[in-house]
Amino acid sequence: EGSKSKRRYWITGLVASGLTLTALSIGFILYANGVNNNVLMSSSMSVCKDPHYSKTTLKTAHEGSFIALMKDTKHQKKFEASDVIVVNDDYYAVCDNSWAIEKISSKMTPYSSDNIQIGDPNREKDDSGYEAIFHDAETDLFYIVRESVELDLGGRRKEYHAIVEEVVITGDDYTVTRSCPSELEFEGASKGFEGAVGLKSASGEMYMLGLCEGNHCLEGKQGRDKGNGLVVVMKLETNEDEVKNEPGCVWKTVRTMSIPSSAFFQDYSAISINSNGRVAITSQEESQVWIGYITHMEDGFFNPHRSEFDKVDYKVLDFPRDTNCQVIYCNIEGIHWVNDELLVGVSDKMKEGGKQDFRCLAKDQSIHMFVLP
Repeated sequence: EGSKSKRRYWITGLVASGLTLTALSIGFILYANGVNNNVLMSSSMSVCKDPHYSKTTLKTAHEGSFIALMKDTKHQKKFEASDVIVVNDDYYAVCDNSWAIEKISSKMTPYSSDNIQIGDPNREKDDSGYEAIFHDAETDLFYIVRESVELDLGGRRKEYHAIVEEVVITGDDYTVTRSCPSELEFEGASKGFEGAVGLKSASGEMYMLGLCEGNHCLEGKQGRDKGNGLVVVMKLETNEDEVKNEPGCVWKTVRTMSIPSSAFFQDYSAISINSNGRVAITSQEESQVWIGYITHMEDGFFNPHRSEFDKVDYKVLDFPRDTNCQVIYCNIEGIHWVNDELLVGVSDKMKEGGKQDFRCLAKDQSIHMFVLP
């Protein structure tokens, strides 16, 4: 009897040890995978237990997946959405895997012929790398930004720069009238401009404000150094006497603007600035949006040399959580002001290979309407 009892204790001990090791292993795996787990774990419940939760969280008003909105999908199954804007009550979105421009009616009716893909999604063999879109209402010209493209500058010299395509839309097709690189050089293809807006100065000149995805506008460890976001102010310059192996146009850097450290984000995924100078900057990793203002914005005009992000008047809002207070908007990559109380956003495809929690699947490749608290 004594030996049976010892055996039982020994087996119980093994089981307990096994459960402990399993729990530790699961925790290590979650930590190692990294993406969004910093929000998905211990800090999650504290967000929902906050007595001011309703004042610090966006509310979902309406949403739909891109594939369900399209009557004609053009044989596309993936819509890795990366940015969205509002033009004449329609939403124009781009995807980093597709060369088409998604035009979605503000009614957001499923399977509607009002929702179309403009252009050929397979225009070129490689993915588009489209990460931002903005529009000039005066010229009706669209600007689409490719995040970071390897340019062959002759010989063995290669550099990474953003490419800005100027696009004219006619019906269900578009024409690229010009492609111009950024003067700013990036370290590689994975971390370039993740968002952009176009603002005009009082003299009518167009400036592009490019949002760097990584902190310090860098990749790697420095790029994950939270609270060091940057926006690059650029102006288009053209060269009539085009030099061999050099572009005839370039988006020259005017200066950089620091995003306030109150936007304490590991990454920066989208930016929108309305005519009143109100700013929205999102983070995919944090599942949050920084709401603030840009200074020296008068009558809708931007001051390219004096405007800064207001460090005092701001708030940081969470995207909605599920009933267990877990992050479900894991891949917000586009944001735009619809009005002072409403934001439209788009989500990229869920990361595969166990890099993201299974809950991230439900909201991916979709367009969303959010109400501010």
